[in-house]
Amino acid sequence: MALIETLITEVAPQIAKSILRFWLKDIEWSEDITSGFADLIHSKTKDILARKRGERQFEEIGEKVVEALVPIFQSENRNLDEDSQTVVALAVAETFRKARIDVDLLVTQNLDPSTLLKHIIASFPAATQYLSDAETSLYKRVMSESCIYIVDISSQLPNFTERTFAEILSREALLISIVKEILEEIRRIGDRNYAVYSKMEESQFEKEYRLAVARNLDHLELFGLDISSANRRYQLSVAYITLAIRASNISSTSGNTKLKRPLSKDKSQWKENRLSTIPVDSVLMQAKRILIRGLAGSGKTTLLQWVAVKAATKGFTEQLSSWNEIVPFFIKLRQFVNSELPSPSDFPGLVAPAIAESAPQSWVQALFRSGRAIVLVDGVDEVPEGQRVRVRDWLIDLVGTYKQTRFVVTSRPSAIDEDWLTTEDFVSVELQPMVMKDVDKFVNHWHVAVQNELQDKAEQNELARYSISLKADIRRNRSLRNLATNPLLCAMLCALYRERRRQLPSDRIELYQAGYEMLVERRDRERGIVVHTYPSLSYRQKLVLLRHLAYWLLENGWTSVKYAKAEACIDTKLPHLLQSGSADIGAGDVLRLFVDRSGLIRDYPDLCYTASTYYGGAAWSDERIRPW
Repeated sequence: MALIETLITEVAPQIAKSILRFWLKDIEWSEDITSGFADLIHSKTKDILARKRGERQFEEIGEKVVEALVPIFQSENRNLDEDSQTVVALAVAETFRKARIDVDLLVTQNLDPSTLLKHIIASFPAATQYLSDAETSLYKRVMSESCIYIVDISSQLPNFTERTFAEILSREALLISIVKEILEEIRRIGDRNYAVYSKMEESQFEKEYRLAVARNLDHLELFGLDISSANRRYQLSVAYITLAIRASNISSTSGNTKLKRPLSKDKSQWKENRLSTIPVDSVLMQAKRILIRGLAGSGKTTLLQWVAVKAATKGFTEQLSSWNEIVPFFIKLRQFVNSELPSPSDFPGLVAPAIAESAPQSWVQALFRSGRAIVLVDGVDEVPEGQRVRVRDWLIDLVGTYKQTRFVVTSRPSAIDEDWLTTEDFVSVELQPMVMKDVDKFVNHWHVAVQNELQDKAEQNELARYSISLKADIRRNRSLRNLATNPLLCAMLCALYRERRRQLPSDRIELYQAGYEMLVERRDRERGIVVHTYPSLSYRQKLVLLRHLAYWLLENGWTSVKYAKAEACIDTKLPHLLQSGSADIGAGDVLRLFVDRSGLIRDYPDLCYTASTYYGGAAWSDERIRPW
């Protein structure tokens, strides 16, 4: 009983105070080691009832966390008697009691448990001075686990303002229910498979890695719009909807999806087979190697992040539940434009850099050889054209070496052909525009994701009304309906609708202009994508050229033209826009910029060039353009 009593009376309050500190991010209290969580709560609200309920909730939060720590003492250190375990518990409590949390650590946006662990242990190195080797090992294990709980709980508690803080604390079960869910997720992720790992360090590292993947990838951010942070960032796993795909080597018969050999170049056969549209989950379930192509904003990166988060948290259900033992590795190719492509041993550090150095030797190799890894490679189109052969060779080497490993690769269609990896048995699919039922589902999910970040009841109710009215407006308004064809543009509508309190521009040119600026001018820049290999044009120059192209198509009554004709059209306008010294910019380079980076213009290789016939600030198509 001495151990349990020590955990409840000594360790629990210190962990609860640490969680509260990082949740409040209050610089004034950052280095105060004498105050308890009651003092911190009292400093934030004068509501006596809220204070008392807050104190009770954080007492229970501390107790819930130490309950999760008990199995570590019971099952992982059987060689230590209870007295030794109690000594370790006291050392843990004393370390947290004396830890000074500096301002830089407190305000870190993406705090990692390993970073917190190093800081806290370094602030009180004497904690292990009189501990044996076995006790020191247990101490480090408990401290590591405690820091995981502190970071994951504090980062997932509700966002608050001074106005809503008392309201959050007044809801008796709110914080407790959130903490229970977090602890359950951590427990599920940490379930150990002793048949897989012979060493505890390998099992523990996989748990920490999975948690880091979920922590770092389970969010979406809308770049390129002048909107508040409340409408810009939201939880991916809540907002995600299943997307539809088409492919030339997939067919659907009586509801059953079948993979087929790649088709020939016969255009009639290709067009007929592309009429098969199926959920992307069906392909993920059946194919071990998939090439996903999609236009700008079609959801390629979101899909890969969703797979990574679901695999990391063991959250797959139904047909993909067998993927819950797979460990995901997410790779953004744009990070390697000016450097060597990574080797498997580098993969953990791409998503979880803070813990990568502690990866057990050969851990990654063992995962790859056993088939328990999935490699998610994002953005072939974000690599300069001259380097894409290098990327292909790198992929061929990986899939040839690790034949049991799953691979999913994404790109915009303009960057690579659908048969780019066919020789390596990749199934090539293309993400499709959203239909109305997809739009309804996306609008619902987006508003729920944002609603989860709100604590004000009035704001939550208002957001629910926005969801209903926006869906109705999209159905009534053809301009909105034509715009909401992919997740990015649909998210733009949701964010603008809330930001402007249902007052979307009545003039569709103004509405399209907001989307144009996001796709062509700002999104790449704000995401940090380097586009030095494309011509440097100003916002005004891009606008003039797109208007010129759209008007030319409208005047001739065309919705699609050969690539060469579109290039010739741009060439008639380009010389009048360029400054002296910019003569090396050609119409072909400009057209490639629009096709590759904006998503406003679509290029079907060897078939046709398509663009919108609408004359305005942007160039969206009113219909789905299919290959001739």
